[in-house]
Amino acid sequence: MDLKTRIAIFAYLKNLKAPAQTHFLKHYPSQTNAIEKFCGKLESALLSKDFPDILKTVISTFYMCKDAWIKSGKNRFAFKESEDFTNLITQIARNVFLDKTIEVDNNNLVADNEQWLQGEILSAIFKERWFAFIKAKECEGNVYFDQRSYSGPVRNLIPGQKVRFLVAAKKENGEMRYHATKVELL
Repeated sequence: MDLKTRIAIFAYLKNLKAPAQTHFLKHYPSQTNAIEKFCGKLESALLSKDFPDILKTVISTFYMCKDAWIKSGKNRFAFKESEDFTNLITQIARNVFLDKTIEVDNNNLVADNEQWLQGEILSAIFKERWFAFIKAKECEGNVYFDQRSYSGPVRNLIPGQKVRFLVAAKKENGEMRYHATKVELL
């Protein structure tokens, strides 16, 4: 493995959150060639012809852990840096990958069906904070968005500008309200 690859993987590992760091530290404690060994395993998994199946199994295992966490009465938002969740995912992953006592069904793994819609900027209001509206034929009303869903230059938000966007909707006072979760100029 070349030096650039090792540096990139090491930099990635340094930025990981608690569960992955904990795994790395537990399984590769203070060995002189720990990073080299870990990077070698990671590289061989990434280059494997079975990588898509391995990835599906990893993702399915994570979802299995998340479901078990929620079914046990824990908060679905409170697992990010929880030692209990790290222990749970370590235990289940060990059963799936090492002991092979749990079989994962990858057939239930479905990608999010986010559908990009197209429209055009109807208006943009610039006050203390800006917000804008998109007109799209797929939506009954105008679609609201602000700086949380658009990261481009604000000066490009002019009426008539074509955009693509992801949309979410909620019913408010009996009326559907649409807001864009991500907006990109076309």
